[in-house]
Amino acid sequence: LLIGSIQPDELVCVLADEYSTPDDVCFETDVRESVNSRLGRLAVTSVCRLDSRAAVPLQLVDMLTAAVAFEYQAGAWACRSEVSQSRTRTLRARGIRRTVVPPWDRS
Repeated sequence: LLIGSIQPDELVCVLADEYSTPDDVCFETDVRESVNSRLGRLAVTSVCRLDSRAAVPLQLVDMLTAAVAFEYQAGAWACRSEVSQSRTRTLRARGIRRTVVPPWDRS
């Protein structure tokens, strides 16, 4: 995401949501070095992890991201449901009476 978002003449500071990592992982250094290495230049100057409960703008980003993810998933499920309904109508039109449950609806 960072590599695709950073413009050629841009320097960025990354504000990342806090999450736990193993003790031997230095998240900030790893991200900075990885992105700069892939881009072959200084692009990420610093990385800072923040607890979203302590930073209102980060909470807003969390909420917007969750809303987009929810809409995306709802659209995917609606599409699957339409396919399922279409398949059921097709089977009924052919005189097949048994119920066909698509793989994503099986428990």
